Amino acid sequence: MMNLIKFAVVALLWGVSNPLMAIGARKKQSTDEDGSQQSNGVLQWILSAVMNIHFVLPLVLNKLGSVVNTALFATECKEEHLFS
Repeated sequence: MMNLIKFAVVALLWGVSNPLMAIGARKKQSTDEDGSQQSNGVLQWILSAVMNIHFVLPLVLNKLGSVVNTALFATECKEEHLFS
């Protein structure tokens, strides 16, 4: 039962974060198209994406879901003695 709750948390994190990342990416694209932020190079583009809280916060939630998912499967494999 507890694993079902953990899987639900993973599904919730992934389900919520993916659309929010898409919205955050669109907000960044719209600021680039407006000309208020000029992307002169790849490094500057990456830095501007990292500074975009509308993209970074959902990305962190998404990666947190991945960590919980990996930990959940590692625990399952250990409990079932799949890895010695």
